[in-house]
Amino acid sequence: HGQAWCFRRKHEGDGTGLFASMPPLEAKKFLFSKAASQKGQNRWKELLFVDVVKAHLNASTGDVDAFVELPPEIAKKGKCAKLAFWLYGMRPAARGWEEDYAGNLKEVGFVQGSSAPTVFVHEDREIELVVHGDDFTFSGERKELERMRKKFGEWYDVKFRGIMGSRRG
Repeated sequence: HGQAWCFRRKHEGDGTGLFASMPPLEAKKFLFSKAASQKGQNRWKELLFVDVVKAHLNASTGDVDAFVELPPEIAKKGKCAKLAFWLYGMRPAARGWEEDYAGNLKEVGFVQGSSAPTVFVHEDREIELVVHGDDFTFSGERKELERMRKKFGEWYDVKFRGIMGSRRG
């Protein structure tokens, strides 16, 4: 078995593996700048904004044993519930979420940044992506963005915030 996790107090343990990565601000600025500078070119880069609903609840606990107390109406002495997915408030949930979406993106051909693991690129489809928690900002051609929009809808419960670009519509 792996480690066992429950809710823990602050400053307890070494904190390894508890936090997800944050994107550099420059990464998102780069996507916006690139999309804004496409005027007059044959190929149009646009931006797609996706918000994953209850993102951390998608993250499997994997080989880590995570437990919570049962609610009073079904509680039994000495018994608890083993979780298959992380809950909000459990310290490894953010890291688990990052591993979940990164795995899905890699399966469809994205390469994860080595110095910024919240930045992805799909060379063949010419899509760039910056992730901030549960917010995904894609840059690419409209047809590729629509393909990613569909794929994300298959993976997660999502809210599409829109596609933005230089052309009409």
